[in-house]
Amino acid sequence: DEKFNEADICINIWGADHHGYVGRLKSAVELLGRNADKLEIILYQLVRLKRGDQLLKMSKRDGTFLLADDVIDEVGPDAVRFFLVSRKGDAQMDFDLDLAKEQSSKNPVYYLQYAHARICSIFEKAGEMGIQASPCGGMIGEEARDIIKKICEFTDKAALASQERAPHHITGYLMELCGLFHGYYDRNKVLDGSDPLLSSQRLFLAGRVRETVKKGLGLLGITAPERM
Repeated sequence: DEKFNEADICINIWGADHHGYVGRLKSAVELLGRNADKLEIILYQLVRLKRGDQLLKMSKRDGTFLLADDVIDEVGPDAVRFFLVSRKGDAQMDFDLDLAKEQSSKNPVYYLQYAHARICSIFEKAGEMGIQASPCGGMIGEEARDIIKKICEFTDKAALASQERAPHHITGYLMELCGLFHGYYDRNKVLDGSDPLLSSQRLFLAGRVRETVKKGLGLLGITAPERM
């Protein structure tokens, strides 16, 4: 009661099968003399679990089901968090347990975390080479400019995710940013001992990507490992 009164807004997340109770709960809140406008209920579609192409059939009557703790134990909390917020709440989700454990670019969680770890490795190597990140000079190349533009979108994307209660805006954004960086890394030598100035500029760019990815994952409650 005290928490509800002090909160600016109280958010409940329900399964879509409980939509019929939304009006009832708001009415109950009003009967208790509270402001029902402070109660926001977000409906999410139910999640179907699968392994590869095979859907896992759940039946409480038959005792065939997986608890949330079972899924977390199998694929890890990072994967569960990412997959559950990677789509709009009103969109059907098929949670592929095999994909969530895969250590390849097919797994979006691995893809994002690997980008962060890869940049950490670049900085470690740069330290050994005596190269420091520096924004001096102009970033040359359309790819670098595209990455900078994408980095500048982060604040707006985070604000949009908050306003719409839609964290999938952040997951989609991070996938786009890391896609740009992975492509840039594959086509450009970030650390070049023969060109320390260019290396410093590219290292600075990589550092901004790392910082943004870490912030984005942090907003989602997902870790950003330095090694993988």
